[in-house]
Amino acid sequence: MSEELIQKVLRNKTAVFDDNVEINGKDYYGYYAPLPDTAAAQEAFACVFVGREKSEILALHKAESTKNVIVMGAIFVASAVILFFLLKLITGKLLVAVKQLDKVAAGNLFVDKKSNLANRSDEIGKIARSIRALVASFTNIIKRIMVAAERLFDFSKMFTNRFETITEAI
Repeated sequence: MSEELIQKVLRNKTAVFDDNVEINGKDYYGYYAPLPDTAAAQEAFACVFVGREKSEILALHKAESTKNVIVMGAIFVASAVILFFLLKLITGKLLVAVKQLDKVAAGNLFVDKKSNLANRSDEIGKIARSIRALVASFTNIIKRIMVAAERLFDFSKMFTNRFETITEAI
């Protein structure tokens, strides 16, 4: 032990880690801890040294790092697979909604009422309910246009009949 370590460990009663310990020509990581004198509480009289060879610690560190990289890679792959399937599920449901909108755009106002999309509580359900509301609104507008066209046709017939009556009278 160097004089500096003795000062830190024995006099200051402080545990010290040393990354530059050489024992029998081999490099070690070491930890020195003071052993207090139970009779005289002022100063420690000895210390305990625990150490391991640097090569052993570095091998353990490398093995743990490799294991961590493998575990993180497996977690990444599993997350990517789960994300892929979730995106596929979501896009599949969105495609059903897009197909319904395509039908409406083509003039087909008979939306599939059996679809369970409108029963969902997420955004896809909101889209499906909006599509149904849009179709109902279009249907209502078309019905009103048809009623107005029938009234116009009836008015036109009545006007034609009266015009013919006026023409005959003249």
